[in-house]
Amino acid sequence: MNILKRVNDILFIIVIGLFLSYFLMENKIPIYLVLGLLSITYLLTAVEFIKGRQDKGGYKYIVGAIAMLFAAAAFYIR
Repeated sequence: MNILKRVNDILFIIVIGLFLSYFLMENKIPIYLVLGLLSITYLLTAVEFIKGRQDKGGYKYIVGAIAMLFAAAAFYIR
């Protein structure tokens, strides 16, 4: 479980860096890449919550991750 948390933290830092670079580099990074990575961090956070049995909050993260994956697919297709 400790490894999952570390991977999630590292991926979250990468996503924040990509998101900031998206605006600083004037939209040269594809937004669907940022949304896809962010949805993966949401899924990893959901796994942590569900394994820890904390108020079923992990299921909300799963719904958010699925919504972000649909948004990433829409940007990719467009």
